Amino acid sequence: MKSNAEAKRLYTLMHYATISKVISKACSLRLDEKISDSPLSIAKLSTELGYSPRAMYRFLRVLEAYDIVKLLNEDEVIKGPLCDFLESIRGPHLLHGYKNLENLEISLISNDECYSTTFGKPFYPHILEDGKLVADLKEWGRASALNWLLPAVTSTYDFSFMHNFCEINSDGFFTGYLLKYYLDCKGFIFNKEALIPKAKEVFKEFSIEERVLIYQQNSWILPKELVKKNQIFIFFRALINFSSDQLKALLASLTAQLKSGTKILIIDFMLPDKSHEDYQLGTLVDINILTCLGSGLRTKEEWLAACDHPKFSDIKFLPLKSDEIKLILPAFLMEISIS
Repeated sequence: MKSNAEAKRLYTLMHYATISKVISKACSLRLDEKISDSPLSIAKLSTELGYSPRAMYRFLRVLEAYDIVKLLNEDEVIKGPLCDFLESIRGPHLLHGYKNLENLEISLISNDECYSTTFGKPFYPHILEDGKLVADLKEWGRASALNWLLPAVTSTYDFSFMHNFCEINSDGFFTGYLLKYYLDCKGFIFNKEALIPKAKEVFKEFSIEERVLIYQQNSWILPKELVKKNQIFIFFRALINFSSDQLKALLASLTAQLKSGTKILIIDFMLPDKSHEDYQLGTLVDINILTCLGSGLRTKEEWLAACDHPKFSDIKFLPLKSDEIKLILPAFLMEISIS
């Protein structure tokens, strides 16, 4: 006999699209900036936003059910435990992520991969049609990198041994962060042409223009100066467009050019195993990336298998951690030593 409880659970799951849309609206309205610990009149909030007070109350009632606000009565509201975190999900790729799922049917049929042959293809085409959304995406990416991912990287890995390093396909933030952190280092960038203007903006903001040399990338053949002067080559969230076979081929090409003792660092996200608390979230992110890019999250085992090469003398797979920061998804730093 079928369980009514299980049917109800499935019915509730079907409404998660509603929950997502309501939270997205709250985020877009910047309710975290309008609602505080002090009681706020729902009528006043409704007037400011141009909404019906009764409809606004019902909207806030959903948010209260998920701990984002707290209703004192039908007339007043204060913030809930999750309200302050609305800022962390304000990236347009999250607020408008439901549009990616419109591609689910064709993605399931074709799995049209956006990999290295089209590297540099816009990640979120529907966002690029709106200049404000582009600006919002850049700001979210900046905040997420600087506020939690980069500190977690430097908390996990000791970069103090290096004098020079080269980042490949960089938006500038990781290189900028490292050079501000390690004052005796010099940075090199090996970038596709489209990424260079953004990286230059970041370097100017970090006041490190004099400590970075940029090389335009037209192929995977490294300039001899890069090979000669650098002891570490870094991919920071730069490999999502590559299938495992293409990643193997890329690493093999680079390895053939690098000196013995050189290190390759890969910093990225992964799909956790089923026992991990973030497994369900990981599967949702993965299917979103599938419908948007034809790509996805690799498991730890898939990352290690893709990074297998006879000249790799040692591979260290380090989960990123920080005492102060909870990563949104499991991330890692992989150190590959070239023999």
